[in-house]
Amino acid sequence: MDNLELLEHLGAVEAPDEAVLLRATAMLEAEIARVSAPVTDDEAPEKSLRSLWHSRVLVGVAMVVVLAAAAVGVTSNLLSGSSSAAASVLRRLARVALVQSPVALPGPGQYLYMQYESSYLHKAPTAGIGASPSDGSQESYTYFQIDREQAWASSSRDGEWIENLGPPSFLSPSDTAAWVADGSPSIPTGTSASKLGPDPLYSVIPTLPTDPVALGQRISSRSIESGPPGPAEDFVQVRDLLRESDAPPAVRAALFDYAATIPGVVALGTVSDHDGRSGVGLGFITDGLRTDLIFDPATSMFLGEDETVVASGSSLSYPVGTVFSWTVYLGSSVVDSMPSIASLPALPPPPVLGAS
Repeated sequence: MDNLELLEHLGAVEAPDEAVLLRATAMLEAEIARVSAPVTDDEAPEKSLRSLWHSRVLVGVAMVVVLAAAAVGVTSNLLSGSSSAAASVLRRLARVALVQSPVALPGPGQYLYMQYESSYLHKAPTAGIGASPSDGSQESYTYFQIDREQAWASSSRDGEWIENLGPPSFLSPSDTAAWVADGSPSIPTGTSASKLGPDPLYSVIPTLPTDPVALGQRISSRSIESGPPGPAEDFVQVRDLLRESDAPPAVRAALFDYAATIPGVVALGTVSDHDGRSGVGLGFITDGLRTDLIFDPATSMFLGEDETVVASGSSLSYPVGTVFSWTVYLGSSVVDSMPSIASLPALPPPPVLGAS
């Protein structure tokens, strides 16, 4: 019986959590690899016996950390976080991100062209906002619209944003009936354009630290984006930063490594985005809603995200399994001009729906 088992037998400590042991062991292996790495010829004369002693001390300290983590269930940012499966996926994505080539950035007179497609539930009360039917009930109808978005952004993020709103798709026959009963009010569709201004978040990207701990401190202190405290918002802000497709590889790697320390992140295995592309999924549940992020395992690029109702009684009041929103990121490239809005294809008009 070793010391840890004796302490457990005496009731002095709780049995170690397997995920904690895995994370602590990974730390130990990484530390052993680091201090055992061969030195260069230029460094060798200066290190000699002092380096050997220093290595043994560091390995000893790492072993103490492993035992302490196992004995008391350490939950610090260094040893706690995502499930062990999710942490493994995130650290693998970090390694992939780090070896990617930096994406091309727009030069003078050029634009970063980005394409997105998204949809989310719209819920409209019948008979106008705040009004109720004559029987005193408060009905509403719910529908999806697919929003095809294109953006042209200069190096300062000035440019143009164009969206194409497709026809509505009602969630259920009762939603269709409620819309018809309300007089089939017009639901905006078609193409519109607006100007892009400087993006404060984008301007921060080049200043972000590439050390995961330092980056995590910036995120959790809300010095990058404002927001409430807690791991749910930490996960949201990692997502926001990973959306920036031209972030440097080292920053993206640090974001993945930091995400591995956020408590509550779960691995979803291989999933498909709404464009049919396969990727690895990671999720976070809050208030009965699970936010899923989908990444290409070969490049670490952000493919898409979903929000799905996974628990009854959530504030959204939709049945479990309802996809509340989704987005797919269809790529980016550097282009030399912005097209005229008149050159964009028109979407079909919304369907004429009759009472069923």
